Amino acid sequence: MIGQNAVALSRHFPISRELRLLDKLLCRQWCELPLALKKGPIRQKLSRLVAKLVGLPFSVRVAALVHPAATDWHYSFIAEAKRTLLEERDVKAEAMLRGLEAIWSSLTSDQSSDSCFAIGTPFRIKSTGWAQRCLLEQPRDLTYDKTFQAVSQNDSEFIHDLVRASNLIEVTWPAAWEEIRRTVRYVVPFRSQGRDSFTRGRTLGAVYLSWRRGDPLWLAEMLVHEARHNRLNLLQRRTRLYRNDDELRYWSPWRQTNRPFMGILHGVYAFTGVARFHGLLIVKGHPITPLGIRRIMEESDRVVSMLRLLNRHGQWTTSGQKALEELREEAVELLDCRDHLIQHICPGYTSRSSREAALAAVT
Repeated sequence: MIGQNAVALSRHFPISRELRLLDKLLCRQWCELPLALKKGPIRQKLSRLVAKLVGLPFSVRVAALVHPAATDWHYSFIAEAKRTLLEERDVKAEAMLRGLEAIWSSLTSDQSSDSCFAIGTPFRIKSTGWAQRCLLEQPRDLTYDKTFQAVSQNDSEFIHDLVRASNLIEVTWPAAWEEIRRTVRYVVPFRSQGRDSFTRGRTLGAVYLSWRRGDPLWLAEMLVHEARHNRLNLLQRRTRLYRNDDELRYWSPWRQTNRPFMGILHGVYAFTGVARFHGLLIVKGHPITPLGIRRIMEESDRVVSMLRLLNRHGQWTTSGQKALEELREEAVELLDCRDHLIQHICPGYTSRSSREAALAAVT
């Protein structure tokens, strides 16, 4: 039966090691930032601010590492630095300084006016102004949606559902909950008829959750799903997993359109986690739900099919091979979970032949 404490990528890439390596990288980047600036007074002020940030305790620096504003700021700085080199012009030092000062203020006080702390969870709830901006930054053909509705960070019903969803994950899958607790900083809720939850690679530490009032199981599934995307984005900041390009050449059963290699990898990782979560709910004695049956049965076939694609077309690095190995092991456990569900619903039925064929595809 499916392992309750195993989380894919945890054996070869423990989250604590990832955070420490990225913390070291972040400190080095912050220390070197003044070298990229040319205006003396701005450079001196930024140097002092960076020194304060680097001098913070490790746990606070880790909070900075997964703070979505900090990661977004780093992306902006890199882009600005590239443009500066190409166009031979000054970095916009004043704007960069204001951005970094805002991050410093958030890290030291963590009392931003557009967020509140959800008692009973490790998350802060961010107002949906940010979610709406990020939603509109996505490709228009995928996310343009007139049904988008804001959810206040003080909405007591949402917070109640989030607490119930958090407790459900913690009790059902402790190892996954520990990773969520350590890497997800902000939850940004919204409501939409045409858009499910999402995560942005440039805002690590934030997940954007679609909310169905009074349905904590759905919210728990979305949290598991988006936290997996967040974890993989975190890993990809630390190491290169593959050398494939970004061409839209692989058919995705989840998006029903061609996706880049990265999109297939993210789909396999996220939906394997979702299906395992529903499998563990059954193991823990929770009632079998139509949503759980659908996730386990559908995602088992999709994951196996897409793992075959990753095997065939992936130009894997050494780190990528290790990640793929752990995904295969998790897929095997997912197939065991599917068999358990089938036998539970239809006693005496065996899917041994189909399981063996699926195993051959992922091992």
